[in-house]
Amino acid sequence: MKKSGLCSVTFRNLEVEEILKLCKDNSVSAIEWGGDVHVPSGEFSIAEKVKKLSDEYGIETSSYGSYFRCDDLEKFIKVSETAKILGCLVIRIWAGEKDGEKYTEEEFRALVETVIRCADYAKENGQIIAFEYHFGTYCNDSFHVEKLLKAVNRDNVKTYW
Repeated sequence: MKKSGLCSVTFRNLEVEEILKLCKDNSVSAIEWGGDVHVPSGEFSIAEKVKKLSDEYGIETSSYGSYFRCDDLEKFIKVSETAKILGCLVIRIWAGEKDGEKYTEEEFRALVETVIRCADYAKENGQIIAFEYHFGTYCNDSFHVEKLLKAVNRDNVKTYW
């Protein structure tokens, strides 16, 4: 059965409960909570509140839009634990901070190592990390996406498309 869903960042100016009410009123059954506004990573009490409210409204948290840029495992641990509290298994991430063609081989290897460490941590929580196709990240075109996925080579690393 297909589900309808949305990303909370579509409604950046609304509070969590307002978004949940809109979802319920419009038969939206799933949501990706955004880490930049509604559920910041590491803010575990907020994540617990959002999880409780989502459950009360009957809205599934399908993913966590973390805006994590693959720069530090310690940051990712907070992201992963926040997603775990929300009860979702998919974490949307961004691959770095610049377009793929601007990476040196050394920078690429560092990115791959960080993604591998994050993927391994996520796997312990039963989570998938998924790259967003986005300019200003290594995943700005299909060539770089394929190169990164092959280099990382983890079954819990996917894409959003």
